[in-house]
Amino acid sequence: MVACLDSDVTLRGFWMTRWNKEHFNDSERQQMVDDLFQLAQSGKLKPPDNTLVPFADYIVALKNAMPKEGMLGKKQILLF
Repeated sequence: MVACLDSDVTLRGFWMTRWNKEHFNDSERQQMVDDLFQLAQSGKLKPPDNTLVPFADYIVALKNAMPKEGMLGKKQILLF
């Protein structure tokens, strides 16, 4: 993790914990889940290009995520 601190790395994600807690039994939440499954099953919702990288190789993942040419290529997903 020290490499992340020294390399100006930005980590992004989507965190829905609070919304899920507040809407756990709501029909709105179930509708959202149903819609997402339907989009995934129809092929309209696809993950971005990515590469699975063992955590032990995190340095390689960082280098691949930050090429000198700029932000091009696949997302790097660390496997723990």
